[in-house]
Amino acid sequence: MGYRLKFFLLLFTFLTVSNSIVSQNETDEQKAKIAASWNAMERILYAELPSDTSEAIECNRLDSAIYYFYDYIKIARNTLPPAAFKTKVVYYLLALQTRFRYIYLRNPEENYCYKEKNFTVLNLALKIDPNNMMIKNNLLLFQSEIERLEHNKTKEMLKSFEYENSKQQELLDAKIRLLNTQEAEILLQKHNLITQQKKLNSQNAEIALGEKKISEQKNILTAQLSKIQTQNLILLLFIVVLILIASLSFFIYRNYRQNKKINKELDLRNKKIENAYSIIEIKNQEITDSINYAQRIQRSLLPPLTDVKALLPESFILFQPKDIVSGDFYWFYNSQESGDGKEETRILIAAADCTGHGVPGAFMSTIGAEKLNEAVKETTDVSLILNKVNRGLKKVLRQSEKADSTRDGMDIALCAFNGEMNRVEYAGANRPLWIVRKGSADIEEVKATKVAIGGYTEDEQLFTKHTIDLQKGDSVYVFSDGFADQFSPQDKKLMTRKFKEILLSIQTKTMDEQKTFLDTFINEWRGEMEQTDDILVIGIRV
Repeated sequence: MGYRLKFFLLLFTFLTVSNSIVSQNETDEQKAKIAASWNAMERILYAELPSDTSEAIECNRLDSAIYYFYDYIKIARNTLPPAAFKTKVVYYLLALQTRFRYIYLRNPEENYCYKEKNFTVLNLALKIDPNNMMIKNNLLLFQSEIERLEHNKTKEMLKSFEYENSKQQELLDAKIRLLNTQEAEILLQKHNLITQQKKLNSQNAEIALGEKKISEQKNILTAQLSKIQTQNLILLLFIVVLILIASLSFFIYRNYRQNKKINKELDLRNKKIENAYSIIEIKNQEITDSINYAQRIQRSLLPPLTDVKALLPESFILFQPKDIVSGDFYWFYNSQESGDGKEETRILIAAADCTGHGVPGAFMSTIGAEKLNEAVKETTDVSLILNKVNRGLKKVLRQSEKADSTRDGMDIALCAFNGEMNRVEYAGANRPLWIVRKGSADIEEVKATKVAIGGYTEDEQLFTKHTIDLQKGDSVYVFSDGFADQFSPQDKKLMTRKFKEILLSIQTKTMDEQKTFLDTFINEWRGEMEQTDDILVIGIRV
């Protein structure tokens, strides 16, 4: 109560003096700032601090009040006499410090910012009046109170620490007592375990001794058992060997009897095979002789090469049957026709390829040649000749639309040269005419009618006739498909394109040289490979 009364009396005296001094010299603007400063300071000095006001909010209010008070100090310094300025400001600051000290000491933890405000206000007062003992005493008093508070706080913390330490010590003592009890129990258990271990070691020694005796007896029994097993094994092997010898002897005897019987049968079969082989050789020789004779007959039916050479000196005929007789054949005819009071020579030559080769092909070639001979007696027109041969061949082979009718036939290229050899008429059934003009690097191909002679071809089938003018040095070729169909040892077929390239490459050679070249080339190309088809190539140079 004495502290509050003293504070308010001091404040009242300060305000009364300050009002009387300032009122004489202040302007209106200064009065407004001073009034604002007083209002702010009075709110701090006279108002009670609410219990729910935070330290930060109240500190902000103090900062605002002190700001206005600093403005007041600036005004008062310029308007008041020095003695009045010092007295008024110092007493005002002491009043503020007393208020701040009261707020801080009420709750130092929450109002910590008032501690700094106390020192700020006291230091400001000392700057204004350094010799004022009241200010110094207040500063020393506030410092001693802070030291007392910190000492009390330290004592409380020390007491709390000692209390916690005593609690920890009690817990530690309890744990030590528990550990001592457990250690005593462990020592007792260890003693019991040592006693039991000694008994166990004694028992293990006895067991080891017994196991040693058992092991020795077991070794003796094992040796005896091994000896018995060895004896049994020897006996078993002996029995097995006896059984094997008996079985082997039985099988050897049985095989001997079987082999003896088989040998007799084989001897009998070998004799039969030898007899059959002898018969086959005889038959084969007879067949070969027959085929060779058929070859002579077939060659006798072919036109003599001398006759061909006589009329076509610059020509060759390469003829290589696959077997002894051939399904390919060449045909030649010289016709002397009268017309307009003079005779005209026509030389007809053909390359034909009949169905099959060997003996069947030879039969077909014989029929084909015969039908050509019959047709040429009626006409020398190449188209009409092929038409007549087609009908004649179908009639001889009795070919019709019936399913069981044969479908054999032949492909042919037929040419007719005039006497001057400057024109050729050509008609073909699946076989073309090739012309190599003198000095040309290309082959001129005249295509055949795409039907065969005989087989499915109709009786009234017409074969297109082509008339081609020739010049001296031109070469004409007709052929079967045999040359282009030969295979090399690498299983590569010669093909028509390669055949054309070969013919173009040998145009500088004579016709006899061309025949030799083609003969040598095809044999080297084929190598050890079997000939796949009959070969027929006819070349004529104008």
